[in-house]
Amino acid sequence: DIVAARGQVSAAVMDISAMAPTLPPAVLSALESHECPEYKEARELPEWGKAIFSPFVRFVRPTSVEEENFFAEEIRAYLKIIREAAATAVPEPA
Repeated sequence: DIVAARGQVSAAVMDISAMAPTLPPAVLSALESHECPEYKEARELPEWGKAIFSPFVRFVRPTSVEEENFFAEEIRAYLKIIREAAATAVPEPA
């Protein structure tokens, strides 16, 4: 999610929404090894947010075009992780 007004991004939030209580091992491993860029204004989640977001959430206020690009690259990296896991997933029996 992006919150913006008058050409300025005031908040950018990205997370992995799991459909199960735990993530598949391949996804978990890839996310744990993913290096987060240094954002000048990384934000703390409100208390209610800690209950609904994963440990891999990004909540930042990008302070430059460079940081906006970092955030976009992180989205691409997360999507790649999910895409690769889906491509190798084996269906579970019903």
